[in-house]
Amino acid sequence: MKKVLIALMLTACMTTAGFAAKGTTSLSVLAGYAVPISGDWNDMVKGSMNAAVAGDYQFHDMFAAGLEIGYNFKHEAEVGDAEVKVLYVAPYGKFLHKKDKMTFYGIFGFGWYQSKAEITILTVTTSTTESDLGINLGGGIMFDVAENMQLGGEVRWHHVFVEDMAVNNIVPAVKFSYLFN
Repeated sequence: MKKVLIALMLTACMTTAGFAAKGTTSLSVLAGYAVPISGDWNDMVKGSMNAAVAGDYQFHDMFAAGLEIGYNFKHEAEVGDAEVKVLYVAPYGKFLHKKDKMTFYGIFGFGWYQSKAEITILTVTTSTTESDLGINLGGGIMFDVAENMQLGGEVRWHHVFVEDMAVNNIVPAVKFSYLFN
């Protein structure tokens, strides 16, 4: 399963390079809050501030592809003295619909998620790091605020394939984009 996801991520990155002769490139900054949902993950940790940067290339009026790098700063434990931080790198595809000064989009991607858990017992702190593959799915709306700038919001569901646990976050975020024509 992991090999298939890696192959799909590499294919997504390679196919975007073939369209680089025309289109619109954008650079985005996102600030949000990662809310744990479902199963053991929701029972174990609280929400975390999330920040991300993304770049994408719109190669067709309705389609774009890109890459997002994000970070969940600190999921604190519900009980005890522990925290989990998550770094992710996620290539994605977008389906876009532009209407007047608004752009609606759906987004789907694969990702590599690296989590680092730190646990403190009395005065001893121990940590562990784990890397897993995952998927993300969501959508958003962007408003043209200037000639090359957009402001809007996005909501994305991240599911990480972790053994023996369902790791799911919903991440609502505010998004600012600068468009390069």
